[in-house]
This record gives sequence, structure tokens and C-alpha cells, in this order.
Amino acid sequence: MAIADTGCGIPPETRSKVFDPFFTTKGPAGTGLGLAMVYSIVTQNGGRVDLESTVGVGTTFTIDLPVTSDTSPVAQPPASPPHFIDGSARVMIVEDDPGVRQIVEIVLRRAGHEVVAVEGPQEALAFLRGRPDINLVLTDVVMPEMDGYELAAEIKKIAPGARIVFMSGYAPDIGRQLDDNFLAKPFTAESLTHVVRHAMARS
Repeated sequence: MAIADTGCGIPPETRSKVFDPFFTTKGPAGTGLGLAMVYSIVTQNGGRVDLESTVGVGTTFTIDLPVTSDTSPVAQPPASPPHFIDGSARVMIVEDDPGVRQIVEIVLRRAGHEVVAVEGPQEALAFLRGRPDINLVLTDVVMPEMDGYELAAEIKKIAPGARIVFMSGYAPDIGRQLDDNFLAKPFTAESLTHVVRHAMARS
């Protein structure tokens, strides 16, 4: 599938960055997540996205997806499936930016994790009170209701075994004791999945 336009084109120095999460040339009006989400979905399904662009002429994105001749019936899930597969975790995302929240959820689900995504601390705490078996909470630091550090303290009261990973576009406050991990924004899909694996592997 090819999607083309007759716009201004993408300059060479920008082309290598267009699929990076959070990269945008639109200033405050852009999130930099649209093409990153496309790239993540296509590559996770075994496909690829190619870009051709000429400044002043236009841009073409070509999506190639694999073809299968497999006609075997779709496997039915077992009557009592395991709660999560080996190597995966039950992850809660707490992020008030819907664009960031969506792409983090997509990346972690495709990495094999069971994911629940909420937009704020109060929603997160309400969910945990009903289901304190979450393995890891990935939370933004700067949020309207309470910051990520305050949320982490409340989480530990409900689910003391949950690992906490903080994510922020600001450097972590070195005056605070971070028990688990910190993920700096902007981040790649690889760094996101790595920090989750690292947090879950800690003894």
C-alpha cells in the first residue's frame, strides 16, 4: 500500500527521524506519535515502511505486509488460559497525555505484556484497590492530581510488590530515592521494553 502527497516534501536531515516517537516539526501542535505508531504496528506484524521524498515535489510512504497461504483453522484459546505468558508482566500505564498513553500501550502489548492504561493517579489507585496483582506501574512524573512520586507511595500501600518505573521529559529529582527505574522522554520502543524487562528482572 502506498500513500503519497504532493506537498513540500521532507528534507534529507529529517527523514531518518520521522518514525522516532515524539519527533515533530509542528511545534506544540504535534505529538510526534502518528508515524511512530504506524511504524510500530507494521513492523510488529512482520512488515516494513519505506519512505521516498523529494523537497518541493512530495512524499510517498509504502507499507509492505507479509502474505500468508496458511489456511489452517484459527486456534481456539484454552478453557482456562494462563493469566500471562512466561516473560511477560501485568503492567499499568499512568499517563495523562492520550497520545503517549496509546503508543506505550501498543508497544507493551506487542511485547507480550498484559496492559491496562489509565489517564490519572485516582483512576490508577481505584483500579489497584480492586486488582492489586499488577506487577509493574509505568507512571508519568508530572500529572495534574498528584505527581508520580506521590502516586508511587500510595501504590506501595496497596500493592507493595509492584515495581515502579517513572517516565518524564524532565531529569529525575536526585533528592528522591528511586527504588526502581526512570525512563526519559522521548524514548524509543526498544528503550521502553528494555526498562520494563530490567525492572521485572530485579531481585
